[in-house]
Amino acid sequence: MIRCYVFRVNTHDRLPPDRAYPFYGSLLSLLPADYGEAVHRQGETPVTQHLYEEDGETLWRVHLLDYTKDDAVSAVLDNLRALPLHTGALGVTLRESAIVTADDLAQAALEIGPQRYYSFRFLSPTAFRQAGRYVVLPDKELILQSLFNKWNAAFPSCPLEDKDVLRMLGEGIHISDYRLRTTRFSIKDTKIPGFTGELTMDIRLPAPVMRIWNLLAAFLEYSGVGIKTALGMGGVKRA
Repeated sequence: MIRCYVFRVNTHDRLPPDRAYPFYGSLLSLLPADYGEAVHRQGETPVTQHLYEEDGETLWRVHLLDYTKDDAVSAVLDNLRALPLHTGALGVTLRESAIVTADDLAQAALEIGPQRYYSFRFLSPTAFRQAGRYVVLPDKELILQSLFNKWNAAFPSCPLEDKDVLRMLGEGIHISDYRLRTTRFSIKDTKIPGFTGELTMDIRLPAPVMRIWNLLAAFLEYSGVGIKTALGMGGVKRA
């Protein structure tokens, strides 16, 4: 299951997306000491989070991809009123919280139905790693592989493992339009290159594969895309 939280950040200042990195560090500081180390030993971290602006408010969205009822992170988030940052405590207000199951995502995929064009907004800097280098272009194969990996980490009981399906998705999906810009995401003394903006995909898939694509399209708002989604990168939603 996935647990989704959306907090309003109680500030009049405009916060850049990379402020999500200290937010994550602050969240870890409220958890048991060994939690962060245990989480980062996993291949795909079970927490994704990012900051974004909406209707004049700064929102902090947090997703727990392997949520259980005794989850240590949710126990903190359920009662979170302020984040202890180095610059001082910053108040947050919970706007919404929801639990999302694989069945919920399957239902959302049905409601999306067959469409020719899908548009996405990348809300925080998004990037990939390939052959030891950062990739700052929206490569469809890297997006699909990222979504497959994150789905399998979130729902190990119903994994997506068919390489033929991944191949057919790659053959039937094409990037048709984009309004993107390169940007940087600051982590300590490192500035990671990435992109933000909007992307449109032209989808031509047989019905069974289209259902899988719709499932991934419903999932990506929770999983994020690309690298360092736990630290605040790769926040995305359907436009």
